[in-house]
Amino acid sequence: MSGRIGHCHLARTSNAPGTRGISLFLVPSKIGEGSNGISVDRIEEKMGLHASPTCTLSFAGARGVLIGEEGWGLPQFFSMIELMRLRTGCQGLGIASAAVDVAEGYARERRQGGPPGQPPVPIDEHPDVRRLLHEMRHQTEVLRAAMLELATVMGLARLEEDEDLRREMSDLAGWMLPLVKNFGAAIGFEVANAGIQVLGGARTTAFPSRLHA
Repeated sequence: MSGRIGHCHLARTSNAPGTRGISLFLVPSKIGEGSNGISVDRIEEKMGLHASPTCTLSFAGARGVLIGEEGWGLPQFFSMIELMRLRTGCQGLGIASAAVDVAEGYARERRQGGPPGQPPVPIDEHPDVRRLLHEMRHQTEVLRAAMLELATVMGLARLEEDEDLRREMSDLAGWMLPLVKNFGAAIGFEVANAGIQVLGGARTTAFPSRLHA
């Protein structure tokens, strides 16, 4: 993929307690024209995200460059992956948004049941289906609001001129990030699962335009 790849590597550099002895290094795959002793031990088997392979690396005698201050590797690492954690929540929001759009569209068109002797009614008129759609839409929109709020806070933490407010926004972003990441993934799964219940036995290939919207 590239002639030279840089790996961010956490390593213990002192006997300080807890995470205080961990430092962050940039370890290149090559030094000059030679290898830097990095090898792939195995590719992990995952349920999803197959386009983003996860692997176990070995750093036998590899040389790296210290990033930032020694002993503060973990806080520096989490600062570096802020946008990655935000995008995890975005993935859940994207899945939930697509699922609820498909389910609502299908429920408006699928007709079944209703008063005897009259034409079948759209299933979104049935109370239990309406409840499912209501819960799906509310979960999705609450997550969307949280995502927008977090993105705004993260922007203020970087760009706000007032130092005290910038520090306050940074602390708030640090508190919100793991929540949005965790609940974003959970809501993406829950809303998609509820959408499957709305569609029932329908073949999703019957609705390509909505699935690709």
